[in-house]
Amino acid sequence: MKKLIVFAVFLSLFAVACASPSPSVTVSVKITVNDSETGFSGVVYENSSYKYVLGSPTVDGVLSSLAGKKAISYIFDGSFVKINDFGYFDSPDFSYSRGWVVYINGTPSDKGARKEITEGDRIEIVYELFNH
Repeated sequence: MKKLIVFAVFLSLFAVACASPSPSVTVSVKITVNDSETGFSGVVYENSSYKYVLGSPTVDGVLSSLAGKKAISYIFDGSFVKINDFGYFDSPDFSYSRGWVVYINGTPSDKGARKEITEGDRIEIVYELFNH
């Protein structure tokens, strides 16, 4: 009888855990490109109230989620981000490079795509030119 009661309690706790909604945050996401070399310029993706159901509470998690919904193509190899075929690039003479810069609430992210996010954050990801 004790085993049956313990099993019933386990099942009820399991049902509650399964019924609980996943934690989420709502953030603003904007991805832009200004590439003078290819001539492509514009907004790749924009949503002022993207509801992200938390997996990994990072910019990488948000971008992976968008890729899963086919909003963008996205690859992050741990070092460099590639969105819609735009990735890190060094010029042949190394006088400049281009790549994605992550801004959280207007401030450049010190951790790039690994930066953690919180409710209401403004995430802006910009493909930029860097001079060496």
